[in-house]
Amino acid sequence: MTASHGSPVTTAPAVSIVMPCHNAAETLGECLATIAQQTLTHFELIAIDDGSSDNTLALLQASAQQDSRIRILTPGRIGLVEALNQGVAAATATFIARMDADDLMHPDRLLLQHQYLTEHPEIALIGCQVELFPEELIQAGYREYVRWQNCCLTPREIGDRIYIESPLPHPSIMIRSQILRDIGNYHSGRFPEDYELWLRLHQAGRSMAKLPQILLSW
Repeated sequence: MTASHGSPVTTAPAVSIVMPCHNAAETLGECLATIAQQTLTHFELIAIDDGSSDNTLALLQASAQQDSRIRILTPGRIGLVEALNQGVAAATATFIARMDADDLMHPDRLLLQHQYLTEHPEIALIGCQVELFPEELIQAGYREYVRWQNCCLTPREIGDRIYIESPLPHPSIMIRSQILRDIGNYHSGRFPEDYELWLRLHQAGRSMAKLPQILLSW
């Protein structure tokens, strides 16, 4: 059974952040600090503890006691895709932002992505440019991959290159929640769950774009 901790916000938030966590205690504190510092403050964070065996759940519970915008789901070890789908099902906002527990948000990330989707109703999903960290662990091939991703900005550029490789880092995106649910949420299989979702959105004629600012440390 799924348990929830922390008090949900009383009115629908502008953005629901969906963040699965599995044994993320080492990086979670810094990640949560960057979420708390968002200039768009009317959000909910739905953190799904995917059966962690470290201090992840205790850290989430301590944070939720301090911040009523944090909601915790504790379904046990169900795997990333099911954790994502449970988070999507629990989300109450019009827009869903993805986040991973070992990444860092720029303070304006939610604000700028929310503004863009509000002003561009024809766009289903908005990403952003990202930077890799920590510097000493970045290999040349991965650096080139992110350079390529950061050049895919417009719906046309993303559409033209989507069959080459995934043009969007998963934890950088914000998507319209109704579109995500209408297309069937995340699917399980022998494929990357994010790239498969981008392909389904593309094949359904849904436009995706990317902000030209670096708003996520990946």
